[in-house]
Amino acid sequence: MSGFAATLRRSKTDPADAQVLAEYARRMPFQPWHPPQAAALELRAITRHIAALTQQRTQQSNRLHALSASSAAARCVQQDLKRSLRDLERRTEKMRRAARALIAQDAELRPRLALLLSMPGIGEVSALNLLGELALLAPSLTVRQWVAHSGLDPAHHDSGTSVHKRSRIRRAGNRYLRRALYMPL
Repeated sequence: MSGFAATLRRSKTDPADAQVLAEYARRMPFQPWHPPQAAALELRAITRHIAALTQQRTQQSNRLHALSASSAAARCVQQDLKRSLRDLERRTEKMRRAARALIAQDAELRPRLALLLSMPGIGEVSALNLLGELALLAPSLTVRQWVAHSGLDPAHHDSGTSVHKRSRIRRAGNRYLRRALYMPL
């Protein structure tokens, strides 16, 4: 709901905007913004690049599979796709090493990675992806806020007595975090 609907205003003008902003500032407690750590930003960039490389590898692998099943498969194209896959593997591993080195140098990221790795079902690849997204979040967030950030909170659709649709996952949050949780690389 917009600020105008909540204050029952129909007009949107600069003075009306100023009044809505002033009312918001009056009602909401001030919480200063703290910039994220440089290491956390760098880790997120690395892990998102790893995700992109992994996606490229999947695409190339699917092309190779389709080409090998084709009767008109050109051998030189298959060899090129295999070289491309090896190169993507090498680049992905290089980025993982860079992420591990960055974490090893940072006093806050090291214990967080160790905690993630101690959880059953979380391996190094998943832990790196999760840490890359979670390291930027404020530690003061509530569980509900963490779930909402990941886009895993349920969305209910009920209206009166006649509309009762099944609840669904909202999917409005961080797609990289959601992917790391559902589809580990």
